[in-house]
Amino acid sequence: MLCRGPRLCRGILVLGSLGKRLSCFGGSLEMGLRPDSFSIVRVLLACSRVGDVSAGEWIHGYAVEIGMGRRVFVNTGLIDIYGKCGKMVKAREVFDGMVEKDVVSLSAMIQGYAANGLPKEALEVFYRMQREGVRPDCYSMVGGLSACARLGTLEVGEWASRLMDRNEFFDNAVLGTALIDMYGWYQLGRYSNR
Repeated sequence: MLCRGPRLCRGILVLGSLGKRLSCFGGSLEMGLRPDSFSIVRVLLACSRVGDVSAGEWIHGYAVEIGMGRRVFVNTGLIDIYGKCGKMVKAREVFDGMVEKDVVSLSAMIQGYAANGLPKEALEVFYRMQREGVRPDCYSMVGGLSACARLGTLEVGEWASRLMDRNEFFDNAVLGTALIDMYGWYQLGRYSNR
């Protein structure tokens, strides 16, 4: 499918199916249109959802080529796709190359490490976040609590959970489940060591 103009393409990038998003992006490039950072991130999201890391790597190179390789928004999208596709070395390269990091980029690294069985690395980024005075959001908390669960570090998990208002655990089912999961893994580890 070839998009017939920037407005139509932007609509497809927001509302279209994953395949249409990728096709529209390619069609835009063939027409000589230069995407904005919003469009690049939408296509990266589509790539991560279908697990197409090679398309994500191509978009990474393209973003650098057109001068968008330093934008926090784009880099966070790259960290997300690399993390979801199990390419944590690539995700870390992007992260380390970022001049500016925000709670979203830090959370993407924590989540990526936690989801890929690297809990120590997830907590390393979580601690860094604390040292830099960045308040964790629910995504970084879920990743941090997941890492604590896998490591069996209840004390660290309890410390981390105190960084958030208790009501946030009740209001956010994913966050509450992560806290329960952490306690469950801790109990499982205690019983298995007997």
